[in-house]
Amino acid sequence: MNAKTAISMAILALSSATGTTSVAAGPIQDSSLLFLWPASRLVGTYQSMAQVRVCGSPGPDSMAINTITFNAGGTVIAHPRFPPSGVPDAYGPGIGSRTMDQGTWSYDWRTKLFSATLRFDFFGDGTYRGTGVVERDMQLSADGKTASGPVHVTNFAPDGSVMVELCGTAVSTRL
Repeated sequence: MNAKTAISMAILALSSATGTTSVAAGPIQDSSLLFLWPASRLVGTYQSMAQVRVCGSPGPDSMAINTITFNAGGTVIAHPRFPPSGVPDAYGPGIGSRTMDQGTWSYDWRTKLFSATLRFDFFGDGTYRGTGVVERDMQLSADGKTASGPVHVTNFAPDGSVMVELCGTAVSTRL
């Protein structure tokens, strides 16, 4: 048993003994030890493509493309490929725009799956129209170059009511 395997097994044993099975990618003070932390395999920047539709509907699918960065420590930022000048607003007349996505990610030791939750705000003609919440579950490929899995987006109106729910899949390829 090499040192890397021994340390990984010790971390897993400690998390199991304390009842901690879903562990956020906490900060590691010595960056030379990052390779020992299985969750750190996700850290990096990816080009993401998602195909989503209104949940339960036959379609059509809409394509969403963004650049997403999973940071050590469990934070994530996504920059949507969305024109700075906006697009025709999906929720009313005028021009729609949105902010970048910000959130957190975690790793589940039992399932070996990653999950992320991100939030963004959207606007119509410069007026706040609501908040979107993106939830992703991801399986990282053996070579660490692709993260893929289901995605669920809920758009909320300013009063907190649900405007629309979108379901689909997303594939993120490491840049």
